[in-house]
Amino acid sequence: MVSGNDEINVYLMSIATNTKVGSTILTCRLEQGRPISLGRGKENDLNLDDKRISRKHALIVWEKDGFVLTDFKSRNGTYLNGKRVSSATIEHGDRIKIGPYEFQVQRISKHEMMRKVMIEKMESPSQTGFFGDLSSLTIDEIVQIINQSQKTGLLTIQSNQVVKGPAQLYFQDGNIIDARINAQIGTEAAYTILQMTAGQFEFVIGETTSNKTIRDSTMHLLFEAVRLKDEQNR
Repeated sequence: MVSGNDEINVYLMSIATNTKVGSTILTCRLEQGRPISLGRGKENDLNLDDKRISRKHALIVWEKDGFVLTDFKSRNGTYLNGKRVSSATIEHGDRIKIGPYEFQVQRISKHEMMRKVMIEKMESPSQTGFFGDLSSLTIDEIVQIINQSQKTGLLTIQSNQVVKGPAQLYFQDGNIIDARINAQIGTEAAYTILQMTAGQFEFVIGETTSNKTIRDSTMHLLFEAVRLKDEQNR
């Protein structure tokens, strides 16, 4: 569940248009007091590694009532919604194209942006995994995204609730097949993990296990974990 005071921000989020460029999901928050530079040079806020892109290609800066995209007289140009521009105000939903890289302007909460990035990474064939914090995404949201994407892999969570080693959830084709936390193994461990609210998580795509300690469906585990948590809070 997202807090009602989850602040709405403006983000620049890359759109994976091909395998090479899509190997990295580039996301940047736009702020009024911080210009964002884009270009091939490593000193840029968004480093776009392609020979068709100038070392210092474009800049996004807040001016009066909105963010303005300015091209630095690059050889191959900067495009906004398919049209080459020298300078233009950008708004929610606009698409920016620089060389083979394409971005979309998103005006959403940090929580929703994290969710979008995670889904993008799960859908990209070149991604090996992702990581984050349970303060940005809840454990049930993470599990549901993995379940819906039908991925095989290992989700680990580091938290002060874990006495020894990280908590572990193994997935096969999106379904939880094994869980371990502290001295618990299997279904009971899964219930404990699915009630966690704090910690850092990492999901490694392709990580497998020969242990299959769980037979229940992932959705059943999620519903049961919510029920157990509700009972504890009464």
